[in-house]
Amino acid sequence: MYNDRYNRYGSYQGYRNYIGNGWTRHEVFETILREHPPKTEYTPGDYVVLMVRFNLDGGTYCYLSDDDIYDPGDLVTVKVRGEEKAVEVVSVGYYSPEDYPFENVHVRRVMGPAYGDLASKYEEAIREEKEREADNEEVRAEAKAILEEARMAKSEAYRDRAEAKKVRDEAELEKNRAAEERQAAEQVRAEAQKRLAEAERILEEAKAVTASTEKTIVKTKEEGERQRAAYARLEEERREAAKVWKRERPETDEQMILGLRAVQDALDEDEEIYNGMSRLEELMTKVIRRVDDLQGERPAAARDVSDRLYGFYLPKTIDVLEQYRNIFSSGLPPKNVDGLRRDVIKVINESVEVYGNILSELYASDMLNLSAELEALRMMFEFEGLTDPEFEIG
Repeated sequence: MYNDRYNRYGSYQGYRNYIGNGWTRHEVFETILREHPPKTEYTPGDYVVLMVRFNLDGGTYCYLSDDDIYDPGDLVTVKVRGEEKAVEVVSVGYYSPEDYPFENVHVRRVMGPAYGDLASKYEEAIREEKEREADNEEVRAEAKAILEEARMAKSEAYRDRAEAKKVRDEAELEKNRAAEERQAAEQVRAEAQKRLAEAERILEEAKAVTASTEKTIVKTKEEGERQRAAYARLEEERREAAKVWKRERPETDEQMILGLRAVQDALDEDEEIYNGMSRLEELMTKVIRRVDDLQGERPAAARDVSDRLYGFYLPKTIDVLEQYRNIFSSGLPPKNVDGLRRDVIKVINESVEVYGNILSELYASDMLNLSAELEALRMMFEFEGLTDPEFEIG
């Protein structure tokens, strides 16, 4: 039975914790439906299970209906964080009470069909998604055409260069022949001069291209200097923030983690952000513990990482996530915060990578020491003759 295989869900809270460990609601519902497919014919008393989607790119989610009145493609109303939304029915299935597999999993119910503004908003959102996809395809096609034109221009430049070299070689050949045959020298020389002039024109064009390339290189160097200056300013801000944070740092690291969890709980409807913050919290906790461990072993290294960690990385990470939580909880339509959401997801993923690198940095010395110890042990075995293939014990 399903309950024997998935009894770790337990209550609704257990189900939420399981999602936090790596599974999304979409994956849980899909797994259950795959292992326990519903019936296609309705019998009075059956559970009516609707699989719905919120948009074209997202996954499907499971909802219950009190009535067998819906077909795939219908729009129904659901409530998310206290807000009513229209969603599209993807499939309809039925379970008898004894075969119902979602007994220990929290499944919400639809409120009824979606009409009026809710349906219009959903249809408008779908149209906008399709238009964005069409625009993206057009941009990709234009970029491909531009790239192809650039490749052709480059090939033509190579051909022109080869032609210029050929013209110069022919001119030299004509000059040598002019010295041997005076009578024909004038005619050959005139032709050679003409071809030489053409070669010089092509060479000038090549010089112009070279000058343009050098100008681009100069601009690139200037941009690099600007970026280095910007980084220097950011580093100065980080040092100033470190001083402030040392004065105003929370009493315990646990308060910081609890603050991150509070933001995470407020965003639990967004599976991608929720799961990313779970990974971020896990890495933050490991880094904090490792820094505390190093306070007595290598205080200088611990102080350097602590200044970066508490002076900028941790407070800035939590600050931007709290700002997004406030915007997310303001009730703005999803389409107005889609771009900001993508940026937040990108920052979370980059933060996971950064904190992973910091953790590796904190363990680098231990890993080096362990490698040296292993090599010393191996050399001792070899010196004692214990690794000799002919050595036998007893």
